[in-house]
Amino acid sequence: MSAPLVTIGIPTRNRASFLERAVRSALAQEAVEIEVVVSDNASTDETADLCTALERADARLRYVRQPADIGAEANFRAVLDAATTPLFMWLADDDWIDRGYVAACVAVLDEHPDHALVCGRGRYYREGSYAFSEPPVELVTGSPRTRVLRFYGTVGLNSTFYGVMRRALLVRTPMAQGLASDWLLVAGIAWSGKIRTIEAVSIHRSFEGASGDHVSLARAYGIPAWKAWHLHLLVGARVCRDIWSASPYTRANRLERSALGALCGAVVVVRFWPRAMVALALAKLGWLEHARRRLDARRRSRERPTPPDGEGSPPGST
Repeated sequence: MSAPLVTIGIPTRNRASFLERAVRSALAQEAVEIEVVVSDNASTDETADLCTALERADARLRYVRQPADIGAEANFRAVLDAATTPLFMWLADDDWIDRGYVAACVAVLDEHPDHALVCGRGRYYREGSYAFSEPPVELVTGSPRTRVLRFYGTVGLNSTFYGVMRRALLVRTPMAQGLASDWLLVAGIAWSGKIRTIEAVSIHRSFEGASGDHVSLARAYGIPAWKAWHLHLLVGARVCRDIWSASPYTRANRLERSALGALCGAVVVVRFWPRAMVALALAKLGWLEHARRRLDARRRSRERPTPPDGEGSPPGST
């Protein structure tokens, strides 16, 4: 077997009921040599037994167990630190990917040296049923400033974060902690290189994770519930500070960073303020869940058909 080209890093904690699906989808990747690293953040459920059995069955899987809870962000960093391959991607423990996902992303990175990150289309599920697909993110202009601004003008649930990246660039990009840390990281990657979405392959994502709704976000980040409805203000301010802080935006002077930070922060607030206010009003009326389902149905009606050959199904379900 050739040396692995891509590491798929799966951080996890107490998610044994979903983890096997994620791991098996990673190990099922076709036409590319991969390794899978699972970092178990001191789980107290059956995660250790599951991972030990999977590791014995497939030598491409490496299981690392943290002796104590190191926090979610540190656990994401742990799988990156354990990787040695030229390319890397994260996979959440409750998500799964098409069999051709990694190979398709690698092919684009091989063809385009100026691309830093390539991802598939994000497809989302509520309570096990398909809900909608996230719009593709295309950041292929030659201007780093324009790429960053366009990212904040289009980012939503950010399935782009789970694309295949050049590991050497990724380790040089600061990894923030806390709210919107995934947005800040992808924006930093966009500053350094181009980002593309391949619509032929998908990552399948569950709303049962930490970012599924406002209540989950508030709980995950220790934010008071009332602040969770005004995340656009907190995130906008954080985006400003991140760009002003210079790293990784070292090619811009202080004035340029200030202007770009203020503009990106304002874009976030303007984009999400009306949505947040409508969602808050619907929640107070008890109509929010109904409105979400209606919106999901409208999104589905505008989309292309489900990929053939069972690609949209969890491993082992077809």
